[in-house]
Amino acid sequence: MSSRPSTPSSACISSSGYRNTGPGAIGHLWRVRSDDGTNRTGHSPAARGQFLLANDTVDSSKVVLAKTVALSRAVYFSSRDDWHAPTDMPAYWTVTRPNVTPSNQQYGFGSDNDTLVPNAHAFAHWDGLGLYKPASGPVLVDGTTSPFSDSHQLRTMQQYNPASTAPTPGLRYHGVTVVDTSTPVDSAGKPLFDSNGVWAYLCFQ
Repeated sequence: MSSRPSTPSSACISSSGYRNTGPGAIGHLWRVRSDDGTNRTGHSPAARGQFLLANDTVDSSKVVLAKTVALSRAVYFSSRDDWHAPTDMPAYWTVTRPNVTPSNQQYGFGSDNDTLVPNAHAFAHWDGLGLYKPASGPVLVDGTTSPFSDSHQLRTMQQYNPASTAPTPGLRYHGVTVVDTSTPVDSAGKPLFDSNGVWAYLCFQ
């Protein structure tokens, strides 16, 4: 998820990890916890810091700042995938924890070819977060133009950039939506989702 903070002292999540852009972000994660029993870090469900891995890096699949911080925009690129295997459903916090950032300020964009965060999982999370989609489902951006039926859930079937340096096909497809090395380019060599307006729609419309 990429988040554009509404205040300078905040933090930013991307699909590939966590970037601290203000003081106290890691401390904030130690203070916040979930009570749904879906923690994957080895702590008890009530333990503080369940959003951090053993080396104090962030388990980004479990962090959605829009749930606890007021943001001007939150965009989920090929994410989330905190999945509750026993019920084959998203982790309960997706629907039980209220949004601080309204759902109409949140957007998602995923790849149909992503096997690391399958779109079926991402769509279920986005539904839980309240992201709008037409009755026909998340909108395919390939061959279409903004405003993409005003959907807050978008998808693509584009292939990864053949020049991608990501080490595995799984990572290449996972990075299609936003990672520089893997996102497809147009005939002029410009990132496709820039030239076709997808990124501008997600981040600024």
